[in-house]
Amino acid sequence: MRGGLQENGNNTLKIDIVTLKVGLGYKSEYVNQLFKQAEETNDLGNFTCYTDNARGINPNISIEEFNPMYKERMWWNKIAFFEPGLFKNDTIYLDLDCVIQGDLSSFVDTGHVLHTSWFSENVNHYIFGCSVNSSVMYFKEDNFKEIYDEWIMHKDKLYKSFYGLDAWLYRRHIDRIKYFPEGLAYSFRYGAKYPNDVEGQQLRDNFSVCCFDDIEDKELRLKEIWNV
Repeated sequence: MRGGLQENGNNTLKIDIVTLKVGLGYKSEYVNQLFKQAEETNDLGNFTCYTDNARGINPNISIEEFNPMYKERMWWNKIAFFEPGLFKNDTIYLDLDCVIQGDLSSFVDTGHVLHTSWFSENVNHYIFGCSVNSSVMYFKEDNFKEIYDEWIMHKDKLYKSFYGLDAWLYRRHIDRIKYFPEGLAYSFRYGAKYPNDVEGQQLRDNFSVCCFDDIEDKELRLKEIWNV
């Protein structure tokens, strides 16, 4: 085994992927399409969906029953994946509104979260107050342990103080996290790299992941890409 990639009998490399489906925000189709993309573009190991409702999910997907800790701002439930020792193998997490376009192995052991490189640092800092994007994350052993420990001790205060995980990671743990290298993921709405590649509403070749944050008519746009 090397990093988060598992060797099979043919000495090819497999990668584990995890996602989260809770509440009514995303249909099972999002899970199934993400799984399909992963199979088409990667030598896939385990693909696991943590969910409170597995109805309609492809039976080839591993299911972990998950009781949401948060009923509002449900993206906070991603904190469950920060628990040390949760995954036996190094694992790539993806939001359900991501599109996998290519090999995910470049995320392994190169960072923890995405950097919003499609904005200038002034926009990141002064307008959004954050340059962290947790649409894609990498988990290895206990690489989020200190962050998780803080949540265990102060979960109510943190939830009240920060709208989401991204702002919390940026404001409290920027010295503990590492951004993935640029060129792996981009925003469908905003582009890939400020200031030279910021044209939105288009797919780009040579990237592994496209993030569909803040897209109007998201399901319609994704169905065009899914070709369904």
